[in-house]
Amino acid sequence: MDDRQPKNYKKYTLILLLVTVGALIVCAAAFGIKQAARATGAKPEAVVTDHYTPKQAASQETPAPEKTQPSPVPKQSAEGYVVTVRDGKVGVFKPGETTPVLMSEIQAYLLPPGDIELLRQGIPAKTLSEARSILEDYE
Repeated sequence: MDDRQPKNYKKYTLILLLVTVGALIVCAAAFGIKQAARATGAKPEAVVTDHYTPKQAASQETPAPEKTQPSPVPKQSAEGYVVTVRDGKVGVFKPGETTPVLMSEIQAYLLPPGDIELLRQGIPAKTLSEARSILEDYE
């Protein structure tokens, strides 16, 4: 009645068995490398670039200063930079100069009131990279 012969799956079973054994070998090797790294106490290196600053929280996440206590005005020396609001935008300036070193495209009115107050007083920065980091917090 039925003249069809049963298919031989021996070849496919052997291929799947080899793939499974290969996967187990790769997993065992990866596990061994992980254990060896733990044994030596190796720690991953921090990724730090010009555009990334490893900070715990951005300034927008800090609570606004209370209105009852006046905020201290930061000391602005002749050296360094000041991050402040000028013409409705956040920028980095050298103390006493009106030309910005860096300027952000963000409109200051979009920021929380506490941040606007801090920026109006001026946030001092010793280096340009520190000032850039502060500016990036507001972008």
